[in-house]
Amino acid sequence: QAYEYAAYGRPGVDAQTAHFVISSSGRPTTTWDTLDRALASEAMVIGVTDNPAETNPFVAKPPIALIPHGAKVGWPCQTTTATITTLLALAIAFGEARGHLDGSRAAELKATLVSIPEQMTAVLAQGQQWAEAIVPSLAGKAFTFVGGGPSWAVAQNGSALLAEGPQDAGMPLTVEEFNHALRIGVLAAGDPVVLIAPATATESRCRDTARVVRAWGSRLLPITSGPLADLVDGPDGLVLPEVAEPFSPLLTLLPLQELSIALAAQKVAAGYERPRSVPG
Repeated sequence: QAYEYAAYGRPGVDAQTAHFVISSSGRPTTTWDTLDRALASEAMVIGVTDNPAETNPFVAKPPIALIPHGAKVGWPCQTTTATITTLLALAIAFGEARGHLDGSRAAELKATLVSIPEQMTAVLAQGQQWAEAIVPSLAGKAFTFVGGGPSWAVAQNGSALLAEGPQDAGMPLTVEEFNHALRIGVLAAGDPVVLIAPATATESRCRDTARVVRAWGSRLLPITSGPLADLVDGPDGLVLPEVAEPFSPLLTLLPLQELSIALAAQKVAAGYERPRSVPG
């Protein structure tokens, strides 16, 4: 998305616009072009980065810089969740300041956000057990990740994690696209469909997805909470704590990180050698 903005810009940007330009490391990438284009506009620009160095352009150039302080070793895990949390905290503050949230609702959401790290610790352990149990039967399978609303972003992250970890392909789809475009038709028997279905406004389409995947003979791996917990009928699924849907990626993303690690470990143990660099 950063490159798309750098290349095409965005209509309607004025002095009432705020741009949050995110780069965890601040290293030279197309996000530098994005930052420069944002700074050349009338908008307020806020840099979001985990690198506090004064030489980092996301600290040095914008009038405001936010430092979530996530740490990254090899691939983005902490850096993703720390940035999501920062943006959620800002969303609550903006909602309260603009009158969209009353004081009691804002306080409730803040308390939920503060309590989530403890839930995340439990979900990491739960997700590790789940991933290690199912991975031996998933070698060589074609993955599809399906979600709606905030869970669509989680589906995209799931696909990226497969590329970064085991270096496998995974197709991310919105829950409506999966059903409306008959995407089930390209799946083989046993191919895993990771359905990210926490308590969500897309519940009806999540249920359609689960029904179709099972009827087709593919393998449903549901990650659920709340009213959709009944989609889990065995070890292939997970039931997570229920939180407000905008907060759900902080929990639903973690099992996908564990899945990526477990798949990568299995491939390496079988003799797979990860390339040390990308050909120029």
